Amino acid sequence: MTIARDLAARIGQAIENNNLTSAGKGSMITSYSTINDVPLVGNDSGDLAFIISGDQANRAYIWNGYGWRSFGLGSILSD
Repeated sequence: MTIARDLAARIGQAIENNNLTSAGKGSMITSYSTINDVPLVGNDSGDLAFIISGDQANRAYIWNGYGWRSFGLGSILSD
């Protein structure tokens, strides 16, 4: 399984299980109202963020150690 597929699977599982936290650590992925709410400091490589509103709604991001990188969720959210 590729890294992208693994991440997509983890995010899909978090969405299915309603395992999202709001602006706090401790779950598989943290949801934020807008992209402006995503922290720029204090992140660990591999942290995941999900944006729930605004121009970037339903987009997922991963912290790569230097910044947030957007990646698509494909058909996970199309149902």
